[in-house]
Amino acid sequence: MTDARPAARRERNTILAALELFRATGAPRVFHTLLLFLYVCENEGLTVSELAYVARMHVTTTARLVKALAGEGATAADSDEGPGGLQAPLFAVRPSPDDHRLRFVQLTPEGRALRERMSGLIAAGHPIED
Repeated sequence: MTDARPAARRERNTILAALELFRATGAPRVFHTLLLFLYVCENEGLTVSELAYVARMHVTTTARLVKALAGEGATAADSDEGPGGLQAPLFAVRPSPDDHRLRFVQLTPEGRALRERMSGLIAAGHPIED
């Protein structure tokens, strides 16, 4: 068995680069939170229940992950990265002025900046295979 290594490292494809960019935020449960993040990027102002519906997740799971992405109550046990947690809140949760049960999910300035970085990756469009 040889100890051969690849000669050169190629640029990451768009999907992998976007996942790594999101993972670097310290968000808990990267896959599910990334799904929620992307849905909010496309649909700011959804309620938590609406977000759960479009993401096909349980409302309680969605609510817990929304809180984590808003910087509220995330624990190291929920994080794929261990201690440290979210670097900056990506979501802002606003209560409805008309119905105290409804909470609307929007991006924070940090969330918008991450959305723009991901949009740049997507626009560059490096395929999985060249």
